[in-house]
Amino acid sequence: MSALYDKHGGSRSGKPFRRWLDVLGVQRPQTEDAERDKLVSITLEVIEAKSLSVDALVRLRTDKTALAVELRQHYAEAVEKYVHQLSEPALSETDALTLQEEFRRKMAADMDKLFDELQPVAWKTLLSKEVAVAVAAPIAGAAILTSTGVGSSLGGALALGALVRLRSEYRSARDTVFAKHPMAFLYAAKRARLY
Repeated sequence: MSALYDKHGGSRSGKPFRRWLDVLGVQRPQTEDAERDKLVSITLEVIEAKSLSVDALVRLRTDKTALAVELRQHYAEAVEKYVHQLSEPALSETDALTLQEEFRRKMAADMDKLFDELQPVAWKTLLSKEVAVAVAAPIAGAAILTSTGVGSSLGGALALGALVRLRSEYRSARDTVFAKHPMAFLYAAKRARLY
């Protein structure tokens, strides 16, 4: 009879004993790939992945620009930190669920911080002198030089120049904020962004 059971009282196959340990939260099966998949799924839930297209995610994954590489690396570092913790052999199922929930909270907080930092950048851009020039230039140009016929084209050129400069400054400020947040990697793939 003792040949059928191991020293822990489980069968030789070990399935009932492992199941008992899993129920108690003593041990759990894990692989780094499985943990990575869970964490990426969590970030996709946080970002509300329904609004992300597969094409946008593929572009993000294959984009070779310096910013895209930096965002991808920052995101990967945040995920890998938890992958290593979740892959510890002695980690119980209860501890793993706690870590996953902690990761979810951190990523949600990161999204909130990202929005908090992007909002003033957007407002600063909207209230900048370049926007004023872009709006006023066609009107002023038309009013001043209507008789010569040059006014509307001069105003249009001034407005276009102001908008090009404004776009460049906004993107630079936005990219600086993006570089600090792991969730910016996925946020950059959204079709409709607030900022």
